[in-house]
Amino acid sequence: MAVHEIHIVKADKSRAMDYRRIFDGSKLFRHYGENVHNWMDSALANDEVWIAEDRNGEAVGFMWMQIESVYANMPYLALLGVRTDYRSHGVGQMLIKYFIESYESKGYDRGFIAVNDFNPLARRLYEDMGFHKFMQMPESLDPSHNLYLLMRKTPKHNSNV
Repeated sequence: MAVHEIHIVKADKSRAMDYRRIFDGSKLFRHYGENVHNWMDSALANDEVWIAEDRNGEAVGFMWMQIESVYANMPYLALLGVRTDYRSHGVGQMLIKYFIESYESKGYDRGFIAVNDFNPLARRLYEDMGFHKFMQMPESLDPSHNLYLLMRKTPKHNSNV
């Protein structure tokens, strides 16, 4: 289960059912149910999914990354999940790092991610990765919860060093 044995690959649409297991037991699936599968299917159809695989090729992480999103055409990590037995082993951090490197390599200096108030561990991970609260709004599907839009701005490097 070592993170150095994990690699990130473009999703294979034919493995959609295999990818669904990644969200089993997650707070997102408990809260949104089948909506999570619908979002996954949409992301796969748009060819916007990257998968963390273990050394045996098993899917252990799912990331829906939109480089030009509804947020001012800026990069947005729309959905992130890690299989239960791989949580707290650095897989989520590896996927987020991949997201950051992907948008920075395309010349973007900021990226967005959203997190629900019922998922404080995910929010802490995102904040540890440099994302900060940009705005807060009621969740559209359940207004009794809040959704936080977080933004990470790439630090400018001083070329006079």
